[in-house]
Amino acid sequence: MSASPTVIQRSADISRVIREARLEQGVTQQLLSTQAGIASPALSNIELAKVDPRLDSVLRLLSVLGLELVVQPRPSTLSPGDVWK
Repeated sequence: MSASPTVIQRSADISRVIREARLEQGVTQQLLSTQAGIASPALSNIELAKVDPRLDSVLRLLSVLGLELVVQPRPSTLSPGDVWK
């Protein structure tokens, strides 16, 4: 994972972040799911963006991967709702 922040605009974005971080760290789905307390098939569905993961699941996965979720104001060039256009 790069040191620069990743903007998450859709649930598929967080799925991609989790998968890429896991692969970069050489962690198997089985190991990550066990350490995060999530069923392995559920992790697979999250990584493939087949489901919208629960926030609690995302936070546990990110924690195991050494990542964190940060919420901050958007740049002033964006208006509320611009992301969904």
